[in-house]
Amino acid sequence: VAVLDGQVWPSLALAMALQAAGQPAVQPELPAAGTGRAPLLEALRVLPAGQAAQRLALDEHGQWRVPFQGPGGPEGGSFRYLSAADVLAGHLPAGSLRGQLVLLGSSAPGLADLRATPVNPALPGVEIHALMLAGLLNGHLAQRPAWAPGYEAGLILLTLAATAWAVRRRSPARALGALAGVGAIVVGQALAWQLGHQVLPLASALLLGGLYAAALLTRGLLHEWQQRRTLQLLFEQYLPPARARALAAQGDTQALEASNRELTILFCDLRGFTSLSEHLPPLALREVLNRYFGTVTDIVHRHGGTLDKFIGDAAMAFWNAPTAQPDHAVRAVRAALDLAQAAGPLSAQLGAQGLPSVRFGIGLATGTVCVGDLGTPQRRTYTAVGDAVNLAARLEALTRELGVDLLVADSTRTACGHQLDTALDWLEVDECQVKGRQQSVTVFTMLPASSSNRATQQAQLRNWVLALQAARGDDPTAAHAHLEALQQLLMPDTAAPTIAPPADTLPPPWAALCARLSDRLAQATRQQAPTP
Repeated sequence: VAVLDGQVWPSLALAMALQAAGQPAVQPELPAAGTGRAPLLEALRVLPAGQAAQRLALDEHGQWRVPFQGPGGPEGGSFRYLSAADVLAGHLPAGSLRGQLVLLGSSAPGLADLRATPVNPALPGVEIHALMLAGLLNGHLAQRPAWAPGYEAGLILLTLAATAWAVRRRSPARALGALAGVGAIVVGQALAWQLGHQVLPLASALLLGGLYAAALLTRGLLHEWQQRRTLQLLFEQYLPPARARALAAQGDTQALEASNRELTILFCDLRGFTSLSEHLPPLALREVLNRYFGTVTDIVHRHGGTLDKFIGDAAMAFWNAPTAQPDHAVRAVRAALDLAQAAGPLSAQLGAQGLPSVRFGIGLATGTVCVGDLGTPQRRTYTAVGDAVNLAARLEALTRELGVDLLVADSTRTACGHQLDTALDWLEVDECQVKGRQQSVTVFTMLPASSSNRATQQAQLRNWVLALQAARGDDPTAAHAHLEALQQLLMPDTAAPTIAPPADTLPPPWAALCARLSDRLAQATRQQAPTP
């Protein structure tokens, strides 16, 4: 309706609907006095003679919503369009419009009566009147209820909460649950439109929910990228760049968390560093250390190890963290062998530059330790701590005392099993008492199996084991006999072998081991001799 010159005039659709209903009385409903609301119509009460009153409610703006049907227009099928030219020319059958409600209007673009609507960007204005008339006649005028603002606010809050619930964990099950909830809301809105003729707000909740989901996903992706970048920068300090990138790409932050895990730990020390640092100028000493650390880094990374740290002139590395390596002991042993063999080429390079030669001391041990990101909020590092770490460090220090460049704990020997039997022979050094441990540790060194005559090497090992067993059984005579047999195998050209040959006449590590066992047997013989 509209108010003009103090009179209320109905719209075209309302006037035609009232005419079709026999011009019933119409009573407007206004807001109650004292509500403070503007004097807008709340409803029109139609009072047909002899029938129940019909209430046509309006929305909060005093308006009806157009009940659109389909795409509209001459080809839309919602209404029958007749050409005015056909009517004027008498082409329509007589009586074809009898009893019909007919609206006159134009659909030609040049007559400027095309309106942009949600269903059609150029809907003829006369069809909008037809839609309103159809809604008034069949009672299908959808209204926005008074409680719609509260419903909209609640729906927005519910949508934001569901979005946060689904996106933060990024769980497929939660995402499907949230989508099912959205589908249920859309279906409910459609049912409210079709059955209850109510228009409920939905777009604002969906739009804000979508924007919130996009914001949360963007924030999560940025956080994940930053987390992966942090992981990559951290692990690049310990791992080859390719492994660090692969580990960071997995985004597994649990790799940083401290946990108990079986590792094989390697310590490598530069022999005679104190003397070197005393006699070499700082720049030359730096060159030696850089070459040494570079060699250690290359070999550890080549065998898939994690380079933990440099401690003065020593290096610490371990295997089986941060990624699992079932063959960690084998990898560590191969790396230790390569390190022991790399001392010669490195000394040759240093010698060519007028620098002194170097030797390595290497210790290996396997055991369960605590590995992860350890430290304080001010300074943290990815490292391993535990008894096996201490044992590997003690074995590295023990190489100086035993005169053997490479010592392996029995735990590592056991972890390797038979996987290296074709590549090397295990040489038991002795049962040694390690500082800080109550129980003695059986330590081994390794002999590469590339010897020209492995049968001879294995015979040497058998004689050595028999000599050790005899020495432990307080049988120095048998131990001497086995040592002599070993020396004969080591020096077949010696006419009269001695029990303790000079160190420069036997290959390493036999010279140091034979000399040590000979001293031990000599001491045992003196203790067993009767006192005069």
